[in-house]
Amino acid sequence: MGTDNKLLTAHQKAITKDWQLELPKLGIYENRELLRRVGPLLVGVHLARDSAGDNYLPIFHVHFLGNNCTFLSLTLGQKVKTDRGSDDEIKVRQHQESYKDSVRRLKEQASLSVEGPLTLREVIEAYRNFMKTPLGQCQTGILFDDCIRLMVSQGFPEEAHQMLREVLELVPDDGRNAFINWGGRESFEKETLDIIDHPQKVWDHVEQSLKALKVPRRVPVEEFVKD
Repeated sequence: MGTDNKLLTAHQKAITKDWQLELPKLGIYENRELLRRVGPLLVGVHLARDSAGDNYLPIFHVHFLGNNCTFLSLTLGQKVKTDRGSDDEIKVRQHQESYKDSVRRLKEQASLSVEGPLTLREVIEAYRNFMKTPLGQCQTGILFDDCIRLMVSQGFPEEAHQMLREVLELVPDDGRNAFINWGGRESFEKETLDIIDHPQKVWDHVEQSLKALKVPRRVPVEEFVKD
C-alpha cells in the first residue's frame, strides 16, 4: 500500500468507516477516532497507528469533558488483545480480513460497553478497576477528579465528598505527584470543594471542552440510565 500521505489518508478514512459500520452507535469524530457522548463523558475507540503507518491497534477509552484537559485523552485506555493475549495490532494490508474479529474482541474486552446503555455506577467501577493497574496508580489524582466531577454532574454531592475524603486519605501528605496538575494537595482539595458546591462549573467545562475539541454533531449523545 505504500506510505504516500494521500494514499494513507484515504485508507484511514476507509478503515474508520468500516469500524463505524460495525459500531453504529458510535460516530466518527475524526480519522481513526469513534465516539459517543454519554452525559459529560465521551466513550469510544481510538485506532492507533504505528510510526510507519503500516499497522493500527484498537484502543478502548473514555474522555471526561468536565475537567481542565484541553486534548482528547485516552483515559481508561485499554488495548484490544488477541486470543493469545498479545496486542491486537492489525496490518493495514490485512484490514479487511482482520477487523471484524477485532471489533468482536473489543466488545468482549472493553471495561464499558461501547454501544449499550451505561450507568454512573458502571463508569465509577471501571475507573476504580483502572486505578488498580500500574498506569492507574500513577494517575490517582486525575482519576479521582474525574469521578468526583462525574458525581457532581449527576447530582450526588455527598458521594463526591466521600470520594474526596477517600483520595485525601489514600495519598500521603508528601504525595505531591498525585496532585501536581493542581499545584499540590491543598489546591486540589480547595478546587474540588468549590466544584462540589458549584456543580454548574462542571457543565461549563463540558461546554468549553465540546467547543475546544470541536466535537461534531454526528457524535451521538445520550444520558446515563438509572441504576
